Amino acid sequence: MASLLLFLLSSLQASHSCVNGFSLELIPPFSPESPLFKITKRRGEQISSHASIGSVAPPLSSEPSINASHVVTPPIQQLFESSFVVQVGLGTFDVKSPSASSRKSYYFILDTGSSLTWTQCEDCKLPGNSCYRQKEQVFPNYKSKSYDPLPCNKHPLCKPNKCIGNHCSYSVKYVDGAYSSGILAKETFSFPSTSTSQTEAVPGVVFGCGIKNTDPKESADYDIAGVFGLGQGDRSFVKQIQKHSDGKFSYCLTNIMQTHNQNPPPRMYLRFGADIKPPTDPRTINFFKNGRYEAYFVRLLDLGVNGEPLGIDPRVFQVGADGKGGCVVDSGSSHSYVIEEAYKMLERKMKQYFSRLPEFERYRGGEGKVCYRRRNVEGFSKIPGVNWYFEGARMDVSGEGTFRREERGGKEVFCMMIEADQSMTTLGAFQQVNHKFVFDTLSNKLHFGPQDCATNG
Repeated sequence: MASLLLFLLSSLQASHSCVNGFSLELIPPFSPESPLFKITKRRGEQISSHASIGSVAPPLSSEPSINASHVVTPPIQQLFESSFVVQVGLGTFDVKSPSASSRKSYYFILDTGSSLTWTQCEDCKLPGNSCYRQKEQVFPNYKSKSYDPLPCNKHPLCKPNKCIGNHCSYSVKYVDGAYSSGILAKETFSFPSTSTSQTEAVPGVVFGCGIKNTDPKESADYDIAGVFGLGQGDRSFVKQIQKHSDGKFSYCLTNIMQTHNQNPPPRMYLRFGADIKPPTDPRTINFFKNGRYEAYFVRLLDLGVNGEPLGIDPRVFQVGADGKGGCVVDSGSSHSYVIEEAYKMLERKMKQYFSRLPEFERYRGGEGKVCYRRRNVEGFSKIPGVNWYFEGARMDVSGEGTFRREERGGKEVFCMMIEADQSMTTLGAFQQVNHKFVFDTLSNKLHFGPQDCATNG
């Protein structure tokens, strides 16, 4: 499921007026609140979503609504290195005691590389269907009073004649082997309010109710119940609440390795609309949609090391005539990937740089191809950063956002958190830390800038 930006979404109660902005807290991987606290990381950007292929759907006849009197600001939590989660409240249930919750709470992976939000539903237990193992009970959709499956071919978010029985269907696949298919339905999503101790509800959100699901990371204590999609497709959460968010969302991720020992960890938020705080030193680039892919494609021209461009042919980063290639900004990817031809030039430059520093030696026991060990513990002193030269702006990523640092046997080991890829380039979450990103889906612009995300997310 996209190499994991996880979100924690809490629950709400129905309302019928509009608000101009709200936020969700992001949960970091090292937070004890995170369901991935004990899970090993994995890569898995979504590259194919059958549900997203096709022409752009017409505008929704009705949109989810949000209470105008409150602003909800749910936090982002981080799980492992660069994986973030949101906790979502789903459904409306009868309760027998005032202290019981009328919603079911689940952890979802935040993914800007795909659009559909989905979770496992109870029909996955039927013969012929499949559930992957998860800690919490799968969503009991038939018991929810607000669950409303979409009739076949009668909703703008349905694909023509893509149905299961009398209801619209969906199917999504991910590179890491995760898969989900099932029924499209409307449901009430719930989020914590920042202005009160209560929760705020967003009724009528279209989501996928999964009845055939696989996840290679499944286990008896696996807490991840689905994906929270923020891609460019029409089923994206940000598109569905467009009237309330003005088509904008933002996030600011903390440096995981620096903050995972803080108690409590810094708070991070996924913000929408008027609740967005702009970067202090903003730069702006355009993003575009590439055929059936729902990720945010940007035009990358070159890479550099410590401010020195590598002189890579810009055509290396372009989308090909077959739709393959290009560069995406994907919070759902734990770290970055560079198309192989460009990666070889980056790797060569890094080797040249470290060869001039006698205190470093090549280390081959690390997780990446470019790893070095230093005899003395000096932190990130002399560790090079990587520059990303986009069309219209440059993004400077420090050594802390380029290399992962560990202490082993009294020595420091640094591994570059950028890998080669055969098909495309991805700016992942590890390289996005301490930068604020604002996605404006109405103007197709991405605003970003350096930021201390631990204090101004």
